[in-house]
Amino acid sequence: GKVPALTGASMLQLSADLWAHTSRWSLPTLIVCLTTQKRVNYINEYTVERLSVNKKSIAGRPFEEVLPAGNNQHKISLQRAIEFALEGKETINVESSLRAGGTVIDTLLSVRPIINNYEVQGVILSMRDVTEIRKSHEQIARSETQLREAQQLAKIGSWEWDTVANEIKWSDELYRIFGLERDSFDVTYENYLDALHPDDRTRVNELIQEAYKTKESFTFFHRVRNNPAALVFSKGHVVTNAEGLPIKMFGTGQDVAEMKKNEQKLEEQNEQLKKINSELDRFVYSVSHDLRSPLTSMQGLISLARGETQDTAMLEYLDMLESSSVKLDKFIMDILDYSRNSRMETQTQPVNLHGLVSDVLSHFRSQAQSRVRVETENIGDPIIQSDRTRLTMILNNLVSNAVRYSDARSETPFVKVLTETNVSGFSITVIDNGIGIPVELQDRVFEMFFRGTKDSIGSGLGLYIVKEAVEKLHGTISLDSSPGKGTVFHINIPNVKVPIPVNKAEAAI
Repeated sequence: GKVPALTGASMLQLSADLWAHTSRWSLPTLIVCLTTQKRVNYINEYTVERLSVNKKSIAGRPFEEVLPAGNNQHKISLQRAIEFALEGKETINVESSLRAGGTVIDTLLSVRPIINNYEVQGVILSMRDVTEIRKSHEQIARSETQLREAQQLAKIGSWEWDTVANEIKWSDELYRIFGLERDSFDVTYENYLDALHPDDRTRVNELIQEAYKTKESFTFFHRVRNNPAALVFSKGHVVTNAEGLPIKMFGTGQDVAEMKKNEQKLEEQNEQLKKINSELDRFVYSVSHDLRSPLTSMQGLISLARGETQDTAMLEYLDMLESSSVKLDKFIMDILDYSRNSRMETQTQPVNLHGLVSDVLSHFRSQAQSRVRVETENIGDPIIQSDRTRLTMILNNLVSNAVRYSDARSETPFVKVLTETNVSGFSITVIDNGIGIPVELQDRVFEMFFRGTKDSIGSGLGLYIVKEAVEKLHGTISLDSSPGKGTVFHINIPNVKVPIPVNKAEAAI
């Protein structure tokens, strides 16, 4: 960083000699020559570029106009260094700065006198541009601060072991985890083992030595001597040189004691929830069964009573009573379906999709009493791998909705179920020409207990159960609907791959 001594008969010759020397410096450097009157005599090309000045226009101008200091302190330092140079003294590598427009340039300033025949002929200023280096250092410092804060929050420390020089470095957080002070603990491998819980030392040493030998990554749990509450999860990696020899190991140690406690607490809560869910299942089944039994008896009595009277008013009351009991029975069945779908594990088995659709539709054909035409169309192999119970649940709810909300004004109301299978899965499409769903309600129809109006028929659970069942089968459901024209539900479900068992003789072939 020291400017070489220069000699010559004139300032111009000195400037030319100086320019030849600037290429030797590793950092970009601003070079300025001043006369004894502190006026600019020469600047190099980098100074022209960095300060955005015109080389010809600055000749003879005071140095303060060409080299505006970044702050008042640096202005004073620059003036003092120039005065020293005019007295024949050097100033080497002083922190300084310049201002170019709105930008501050950080520099290391060196100022030397130009001496000829034992007289000071001028001054050379060399300012090494360290702006980018300083920014890099500041960024590194910020990153290190952020890393320390992140390690403290995560309770995770880092370490590095130069196995060639046998030097080990720990982060601040690792000292904290081990309950040690940086100033009083000498980090060596032996001291590290001594800082472990006595019962863990042999095991940890064997694991690390084996990793060093095999050059493989490693993980293990251990306790520490000075911090009984800590449980440390350590992991490390081995770095090798070009010859494949280990030269370094690095890794992390995280105090997971609190995490383990939370995991244990979560497991206990999960077990409690499973118990509650199981009890809830039994309760729902018991209540539903107890409610359905009297409903079934009531519907039988209504049928008997209808045969015992010809009174028009009484028959009308019986119809109303039957309608209410059917609605209540449907609501109870929806609750049972919801409970089964939520708690039941997926039971994958071969299913004849065509036969399943036919079974479901046969019930609705009789229920619709020929007013709503119920039909189906199947494409592809009928055998799929899926959950029969959930598929039945899906079809029952969609077809039931289509029949229930058929358009009474239509002369030919219909419900059509299309199925198509392929290698990757299968699709089910349910089409009707019913009353349709208003556009503003279509995003909400799959919500639990959602009913379009207070006069809507049903519990508001049907489509919610359908969506939940489809998602349990890892499928998707969407709808297209136009009020007064009808609704189309599209369902796509992947075909579950079930391995086919083979006997040993077949496997050997």
